Amino acid sequence: MAYCSISEVKDKTVDVIISSAGWVDTDVQERIDEGAEIIDTNLVPIGYSQSDLTSAPLIKRLNVLYARYAIYRDIYARTQPSKTDEAGFVKWKNEFYELLEKIKTMQMLD
Repeated sequence: MAYCSISEVKDKTVDVIISSAGWVDTDVQERIDEGAEIIDTNLVPIGYSQSDLTSAPLIKRLNVLYARYAIYRDIYARTQPSKTDEAGFVKWKNEFYELLEKIKTMQMLD
């Protein structure tokens, strides 16, 4: 289950890169679903239900962050694969995993 919509992932910059790559909404949805699976894999086993996750704005933010990262990762990997790990968009992946870890360890409650 995805926690954000395609329109929430697409800002002007993301939309430009998607269009330039010739991607369509199904390509974006695949990256949203990928992020949702990671969220579910990490949070459902520790007691969060689908309804908990669906109603939490932070989970939506996580799904958007991951989807944007995955879009750039996959498009950038085609054009400059050797520099993918150095790219500025990796910050989204780092923020995603940092926030996810804080949720898992209940540090977000502080």
